[in-house]
Amino acid sequence: MKTENIQRTLAAGSVAVAGMLISSAVLSAEPPRYHEPTRHFTVERGAVAENRDFMVDLATGNALDVGGGVRLGLPVGELLLNSAISRDNDNQLQANEATFKFSLPRINTGNRDIRINAAAYAGLAHLDIDEGDDFTNVVIGAAATALVQGVMFTVSPEIEFADDQRDDTIFNLGLAAAYTFDETGFGRFQPNIEYVLVEGGDDDFDKDVDDDLINLGVRWLFKENVTLDFIMLANGPDDITSIPGVIRLNVSF
Repeated sequence: MKTENIQRTLAAGSVAVAGMLISSAVLSAEPPRYHEPTRHFTVERGAVAENRDFMVDLATGNALDVGGGVRLGLPVGELLLNSAISRDNDNQLQANEATFKFSLPRINTGNRDIRINAAAYAGLAHLDIDEGDDFTNVVIGAAATALVQGVMFTVSPEIEFADDQRDDTIFNLGLAAAYTFDETGFGRFQPNIEYVLVEGGDDDFDKDVDDDLINLGVRWLFKENVTLDFIMLANGPDDITSIPGVIRLNVSF
C-alpha cells in the first residue's frame, strides 16, 4: 500500500510540474504588448493613451516637424505637450504646444471584423517675444481609426486658427494607413503612409504654405516600451528623401 501511495504521489507531482511547464511555455509564447504612441508619423490616431501611460519622443533632423514631445495618459484623456500637432514647417515660428485629446464613442459598423475608434482634440500654442513677434494659435480636430485584419486606416480633419505669419484659418485633412506584420525575433514592423491636405495660409508669406504633405516610412516596434519611426520620404514644404530617414524614438514608462 505504501508503494502505491508513493507512486500516486509521484504521478500527481509529475502532472503538476508538467502543467507548470506548459503554462510557462504558453505565457512565454504570447507576443509582447506594445505601448506605441497614439499617432502615425504626424497624423493623430483615433486612440487615447491609457491612464498613467507616460511617453517621450526624441527625434533626429528638424526639417520635418516631428520634434520631441511628451504624452501623458490621464483618467479623462491624454495630454500632449510640445507635440507639433499643427505641423508647422521651418519657415514659421516654432512654439511649445499643449493639446488635450479625449475618446469618443466607438463607431459601430455592424461588422465584428471592423473596429472603428474615434477621438477628438484641442490645442493651444502661444509665443510672445520681447520686442518681437507674438501669436496665439488654436487647433481643433478629430480622428477616426478603423482596424481591419491588421490594416489600420485613419481619417483626421482639423482646423487651425493661425495667428502667426500664416495669418489664416487653415484646414488640414490627414489620411493615413498602416499594416502591422507578424511578430519576429526583432519585434514588429509597421509600414505607414500619410497624406495631409492643407488648405489656407497667407500666400504672401510663403508660396509653399499650403503644400500638401506626404510621409512614407516604417515604424519599428522594437520592444514593449520602445518604438522607432523611420520617415524615409517626406514631400511638402521641405521635401526629404533619405535612408534610414528622419528618425523619431518613442519610449514609454
